[in-house]
Amino acid sequence: AVVLPHISRVLSAAGDQKRLMIMLTRMLSEMLTTELLISSSDAVCQLVDSAVTEQTLTDARSPAGAMSLVLLDAIVELWLKLVRAVSGLTSALIHLLPRAVALVAVPKGPREHVLRLIESYLLLASLSHPEIITSSVAPISAATQSAARNMTSLELRCALYVCEVALVLGPGDSWKSWGELLAVGAEEVLVRKTGGEALAASWFSCVAALTLRAAGSGDGWEAVKHLLSNLNDVNAASGGVILLTEEELLDRWVDAWDSLVSLERRRMCCVALLALLGAGVAPVAARVVSILGFVSEIVSEEVDEPDKPPRALTALQTARARFARETYANFPGGIAALVHEQIHQGRERLCAAHGHGAA
Repeated sequence: AVVLPHISRVLSAAGDQKRLMIMLTRMLSEMLTTELLISSSDAVCQLVDSAVTEQTLTDARSPAGAMSLVLLDAIVELWLKLVRAVSGLTSALIHLLPRAVALVAVPKGPREHVLRLIESYLLLASLSHPEIITSSVAPISAATQSAARNMTSLELRCALYVCEVALVLGPGDSWKSWGELLAVGAEEVLVRKTGGEALAASWFSCVAALTLRAAGSGDGWEAVKHLLSNLNDVNAASGGVILLTEEELLDRWVDAWDSLVSLERRRMCCVALLALLGAGVAPVAARVVSILGFVSEIVSEEVDEPDKPPRALTALQTARARFARETYANFPGGIAALVHEQIHQGRERLCAAHGHGAA
């Protein structure tokens, strides 16, 4: 607390002494209470600004960059703690977002926490700065996908969290720009089967988010076909072994249902599959029994969901709750009306496609 009002002078004295910067950062991270961290937001941002420089990033990529990597690890931990505590994005925090995107490319850097930081930025931006999402999704997508094939399973899962949020909150056509990351995820989940159920849940949640985003403009099934074509093209170009048909992708999606442990993700996948049912295509219609079984589970889970006592939420928790609502819109008449509408719409389209009148 004594240091923070004089942070400029402390940083000037530190100069390029990374060891001193590391000690200062760790001390602040361990000692600052949430209230003091929030009130000192600008000073902490100044510290991040001084630490995450082009020179530090360059040093971190070099064989002798161990000290820079330690500094980045410490600074990202403090930065993430700040973003999770603040009531909203300040101008100082917004200024730092491009630095977080640049950090994704550092091979041995704190990539897991950097991706969680970016996800938190996007969620907070949805509350009061949606223009930040619009302008930042493209560079975030480019940086994340460039690093995707060098990620650990945990880093890949965090990257898919970013993708899921960007698909739901980003520009309408943003679903077309995540092909490389989804291809890498598909290879890990569907071929190598690494990362367990958590990685599978993250990947299929992204598929559901992509489907729902495209379904809003009537292109839900086209999005799935586009995704499948892209998965096969990207993996063929990189020497991958995955080659999926539409039916196989749907079967894997249906089989992955039990890996979706959160009610919000089960809701999103259920509504996405219903949207595909309304597209009137045979591969989806052939799986109508499974889809209706998921609907029944969702309805049962919602009835059994316990009432939680009200509690104070941080801005980030509020943003997450809002995000969950946006992925599962409240349809007039509820889920039963949605099921009826999609089955009727799908039947009409199937009949029209085969030259029959609607049944």
